[in-house]
Amino acid sequence: MKKIIFLFFSVLCLCSCNSFNKEKSIEITQNVAEGNYDAVLNELDESVFQITGEDSLKTILTKMAQQIKLNVGDDLDYTFLKGEKKFVYHSDQKNDYFYTETMISGEDKCYTAKIYYNPTTNKPISIQLSEPYENPYTTSFWWIAAILGLGVMAFNIFTIVKVKKSNLDRKWLMYLLIILLNTPYISSSPEKISAGISIIHILGFGYAFMGKYSFVKIGIPIGAFIAWYKMKKQKQKEVLENE
Repeated sequence: MKKIIFLFFSVLCLCSCNSFNKEKSIEITQNVAEGNYDAVLNELDESVFQITGEDSLKTILTKMAQQIKLNVGDDLDYTFLKGEKKFVYHSDQKNDYFYTETMISGEDKCYTAKIYYNPTTNKPISIQLSEPYENPYTTSFWWIAAILGLGVMAFNIFTIVKVKKSNLDRKWLMYLLIILLNTPYISSSPEKISAGISIIHILGFGYAFMGKYSFVKIGIPIGAFIAWYKMKKQKQKEVLENE
């Protein structure tokens, strides 16, 4: 079941994220984690060497690899999280750059490697590691929330099918209620469980695949409950009319 849900999230995520330099980012991140310093240095933008010497860069990369090995281990997986372009205004001039984030995951702990690129040369100018954090997909609350969230979505879809087959008037209004009215919601992340109110929460299920900031949101299907109440009243009315 976990593999099926993980595949479901991964496919949706890959379809929705901006994958700037996806393969290259994963390759560089893997070389950093495995201590392949020469391969990393060969990928860096020339401007980096004008600021920091090669020996200093190797020292920095060595510390990164040691941190990853100490906190995450040797058996590592690499997952591309996102790519994003940014615009920075300085002295009335617009400068653009982009970065990618790749998750380095072990059995219990993870890191996120953030790589900034020179938009002109398309080469890395900075590599940063996050603090280690719990692997989102080994926490029980996350998986319980994911299964419940998929259950809410399935319930909403089933309700839409029942409404379509019913004799209710203004079915379009019921469809909108089922799709949009799923509030309040419960959110589960690797670090905490929280709750909130969202007027529009599509089909009662939401998620983000963002490493440390991954979350699953489960909306209470108020719209579906209203639809079932309306269908029950409609059925009772039809029974009385037939008597």
